[in-house]
Amino acid sequence: MSFDVDRIVDDLREALALLSRIDLWPPWDAAQQVVDAVASLLRIAALAPDPAPEDIAPVRAAWRRIGERWQTASDDIGRASGRLAAPTVWEGAAGTACRASTDALAGRADTLVPACTTIEQALVELEPAMRAARARHDAAYERLGRHLTIQWTDLDPGALVDKLRAIIEDAAAVGAELVGAYEDAGQALHACAATLDEAFDDVDLPVRLAPGVSAVDQTNASGHGLGDNDSGPLRGSTAQRAADRLAAMSPADRAAVQALLDAADNDLAKAWILAAVASGADLATLRNYAARVSSMSRDELTRLDPAANPGIFRQPDATTCGSASLLYARMLNDPAFAMMILTGYDPRTGQQLGDPGPFPGDRNPVAGSPAHNRFAWAAQAMHDQTNGLTDHDGDFNGWWPEQAGTSPGSAARQMGGGPGASGVPGSDYDVNYIAPSNLGSSYDQLVSQANAGQAVPLYIGGVSTQGSSGFHVILVTGTQGDNLLVYEPESGQTYTVTRAQFTGEQLPQELGWQTPFAMVTSR
Repeated sequence: MSFDVDRIVDDLREALALLSRIDLWPPWDAAQQVVDAVASLLRIAALAPDPAPEDIAPVRAAWRRIGERWQTASDDIGRASGRLAAPTVWEGAAGTACRASTDALAGRADTLVPACTTIEQALVELEPAMRAARARHDAAYERLGRHLTIQWTDLDPGALVDKLRAIIEDAAAVGAELVGAYEDAGQALHACAATLDEAFDDVDLPVRLAPGVSAVDQTNASGHGLGDNDSGPLRGSTAQRAADRLAAMSPADRAAVQALLDAADNDLAKAWILAAVASGADLATLRNYAARVSSMSRDELTRLDPAANPGIFRQPDATTCGSASLLYARMLNDPAFAMMILTGYDPRTGQQLGDPGPFPGDRNPVAGSPAHNRFAWAAQAMHDQTNGLTDHDGDFNGWWPEQAGTSPGSAARQMGGGPGASGVPGSDYDVNYIAPSNLGSSYDQLVSQANAGQAVPLYIGGVSTQGSSGFHVILVTGTQGDNLLVYEPESGQTYTVTRAQFTGEQLPQELGWQTPFAMVTSR
């Protein structure tokens, strides 16, 4: 879309408010103000709701053709899988591996055809909705243009005031029609986008090809996080960042990393090595990390994803929700650090750490979990860091009392910067305060950030479900269709937040508070 529907609606409402406040005396001065206000409305609404209906039809037809071609491909793969089903066709380990890969591909290819059908149908429904929104816009826009000039030569002041009042009333009614046209378009677009997101989420194939990992390996690993945009080793932009870092390495270092990838004997191990590359780990750390992942079972490799360990990573006290969220974000973006928290092995030093024991006063203990204990101690260390005078890079941070949790500014500084940062390497972060009038745009921004692989600290507050006032920090980690996935540090669980819950300031009860008021986003 070439413009922001929510911004246009907000601007139109602001212009209508200014129109309603025009003082009609003296009327000859007011006449110019009315014309200027009408011109402002016309300028704001100059672009009709996008996309144009005639632009949707060819896209819809293209998706139908894609679905037809995938149906043919899926049928061919299914027949090939059937011919290979008998072990006698191709005996031995290679034959077994080929049958497993072909069966997996057949099943995964089947997910594309219904996705294409769903997308085509969503575009079928979008086309008349956009046509109606554009017709409503064009009629109102043409009617509003009639008030761009005002003639009053033969009118006395009283009659001119009456004329101006009638123009303002008509312009306000027309302006409301323009707002309605954009809101109709916005609702249709959001509904279409939600359907498309769900369709793409149901496609069980890799999002992109990663360097050093074969297409077969990636396809086989889809569903284990390798092809998932929101979880696993190659979440978000990880594959692209790994490729960029490999390209920037010296030939010798690149060859050394490729040797580590070649030595890994399964797809998931290769993917985790690439994730460590993307995180900026040095060569010594990469060697230690690769050696350890190459010795791990597939179940152990799967559990290297923090999201595969629900209920383990819980804040130790009432003031560390921000620290726990920042720590969880770092684990998502720094696989070597995550390995240390999860297993006790630190690839950065090559040392095996023991269980540090329970954190004193831990109000959310997890019995028999050294990983939880390491997380709790690290959360307190994170709290000391973010609330001290300097940040992890040694730059001025400003002091913040630990009893008050973690300030949004400190969270932004912890997300960005050099080694020890919690965010995506190379990203800078800002605090964005969420206005009640801007909840829809803020939600869309969170979806966009999550789909790009950004973990976003989200501040929520108001009155808690227990009746107290304050704020809480949670972490947006991904999407599920048009819904947000959020890590809640009190429970260590991941919950779903819908657009309606977010914009209605009625977040799920499990999150504790219901009103979003700030988020730390990548620039």
